[in-house]
Amino acid sequence: MKKLKPQDPTRRSFLRGGTVAAMFIPALSGWGTVESPSASKGEDIALLGQISIGRQVFQHDEILHGSLRFLRVPRSPIQIQWIDSFGRVCGESHLAPPESLAAPLSFSFDLRSGLTYMNSIRVRVGGAVQAVSTGFMRSPAPTPWNDYQVISWAHYPDGYYDQLRASGVNATIAYREGDFSNVLDNNFNFYVEQMAWDVYAIYHKDQAFWRDTLAKVRSDRANLDHWVRKPCLNDPSTQKYVSERIQRYASQHKAFRPLYYCIADELGQGDQISANDFCHSTHCTLAFADYLRKSYGTLQALQTEWELAEVIRWDDESVKSGSDWMKAHLMIDLTTTDRAFESIALANLDSRYETVGRFN
Repeated sequence: MKKLKPQDPTRRSFLRGGTVAAMFIPALSGWGTVESPSASKGEDIALLGQISIGRQVFQHDEILHGSLRFLRVPRSPIQIQWIDSFGRVCGESHLAPPESLAAPLSFSFDLRSGLTYMNSIRVRVGGAVQAVSTGFMRSPAPTPWNDYQVISWAHYPDGYYDQLRASGVNATIAYREGDFSNVLDNNFNFYVEQMAWDVYAIYHKDQAFWRDTLAKVRSDRANLDHWVRKPCLNDPSTQKYVSERIQRYASQHKAFRPLYYCIADELGQGDQISANDFCHSTHCTLAFADYLRKSYGTLQALQTEWELAEVIRWDDESVKSGSDWMKAHLMIDLTTTDRAFESIALANLDSRYETVGRFN
């Protein structure tokens, strides 16, 4: 694709400076000004005191009900405009000036005619754009994927989006947290990136941590405390952490209807996918025992399938026994430790030479 160059901020940049804040911060007075107010003959730009719309996020098919309160009684007709993030007027309402300040003036807009995420309410009195305005987000209608999506992984600032559209790109990335108002202002589809990388891709993201883990394993391979993944995926505290964060991030983004959510990329038990996908924590040991019991039913069936000559026990029973000797002879140790690699090597030799004795 042709290399993109930043242009001047697009025509949507007038909504900048509060877009994402509008979704998550309750007090939003003054957000969404779409035009620098300038004095106009006949009326003041500071007549309007407040625009109330009740909340900041609306569904695509709702009716938005709002009200205006003035600081001083206006003398001229009032024009209320709903403007989208492309600067288009989606709706317009005209009201006669109130006779007093006793009651607010009410207005409404049918949001089914909207097209963009971000929108603003602008008020004119006798042609004078009022200094007070407000903004809201219109949640798009749910639409099924019925075609290819061309998604840019790179994060682009404002000024690139018209070129991206012209290049055929119709979606981009938004991180789980932070400001992605440039995506919303330009009405781009997006997906939510890396919601739980600090659990599922920690070793890839933190290479110093990964190298330190490998060094410990190499220095004392028999010490299975070094073969415990941090954080352990079967640890209830890890699962609670992941659950809370995924729910939080999904709740923050759901109104925007992302194309999809990415829990993590470049993930793995270790640094991505490794020959030794390890974790010998107590949580994993107990979970592995449950898996074996459900898979084989009896120790005899397991012993026969694995071609084991020694006496074996379920790992959860060995762990709960408190016996150091029993905990030193766990079934999980046959899967990812040196003994597992030796078993694989012997099986390979047996397959190639029929018996290890013949190979010798």
